[in-house]
Amino acid sequence: MSLLARFSPLTAPILQRLLGPGQPDSQVLQPAETVAVRPPACLDGMLDRVTGTDEHSTIAYHVQVARETVVTHAPVLRHVWRSALVRRAGFATWRKHERYGKGFGLSDIVRPVAQVPVLRYCHSWVSWRYFGHWLTDSIPTALIEPEVGALWMPHDPAWAHCPAYLEALALPALPDRSVLADQLVTYQDFGQGSHKVARYNRIRDQLQARYGSPGETAVYLRRGRTGAPRWIANEDALIEALLARNWQVIDIANTSVETMQRALCPARIVVSIDGSHLDHAHLSLRPGSRMVVLVPQDRFTLRQVGLSRAHDVAPGFVVLKGSVETGYHADLDEILRTVDLTEAAA
Repeated sequence: MSLLARFSPLTAPILQRLLGPGQPDSQVLQPAETVAVRPPACLDGMLDRVTGTDEHSTIAYHVQVARETVVTHAPVLRHVWRSALVRRAGFATWRKHERYGKGFGLSDIVRPVAQVPVLRYCHSWVSWRYFGHWLTDSIPTALIEPEVGALWMPHDPAWAHCPAYLEALALPALPDRSVLADQLVTYQDFGQGSHKVARYNRIRDQLQARYGSPGETAVYLRRGRTGAPRWIANEDALIEALLARNWQVIDIANTSVETMQRALCPARIVVSIDGSHLDHAHLSLRPGSRMVVLVPQDRFTLRQVGLSRAHDVAPGFVVLKGSVETGYHADLDEILRTVDLTEAAA
């Protein structure tokens, strides 16, 4: 491969505009699938509390998720590109430039690079930006063709739990520096169909074998002030009440992967406010478990529902009143009644 490929971030925007993006060699690994689903459990009136959602979606979409009984999962696709420069901020071929944030800088182009014949790109804009997507997108994508080429799934250095997962799941990811690849293999793998479910099951089985134990527990994951602001104003009182009912409380900010997964692997029910930290539980909860998500009324998203279904976990949600400025209020009675509803649904 010519080292001129390292200058593709400069040429790709121009050639892509003039000639269109280059077309990769593509293969369908899993066609689209349509399946019947059960709506997540919630108390009457919860959807009436919703006032807003995040910057990536609409309220109507998430209300649909709360009510749908049929879902179509997107296909899993494999693409092969020729001569690519790869960085955590994206990749570039001569006519294709996928970039995240500011993309490539001049230093990425001129600094020394590693060269590999084949690179599996288990990465995307969402896994570049969000820790939860790194856990439940990049990790399962890395299992599509583990025998093919070198593995590319870099993570934000601030995500302290990532190295432990790479070690626990035996994923030999390349270090985060510029790479030139003769062939770059990328995937469309955002759906939750049977192809991905089989890989989720392998991840769960590995974590259960390493950290699992007999019995069933109830776990509350405390997000606290980690990540984007999403704090529960009366969380101390909520935790005190749950501890009195023999729940286990895990503080995400100060807990290792081993300690966290030793608590989550035997969990029958997990409750927490919405966020990427819940993906720790998605990796390892046993089939038939339950997850109740506390969703802020002004940031109403139900991403956790699809993940729960894919893991054969019964989902439920409680919409919390409040705001990002004043905090949110969690009602213990509403939470426990929703837990009961998920039990019945499971």
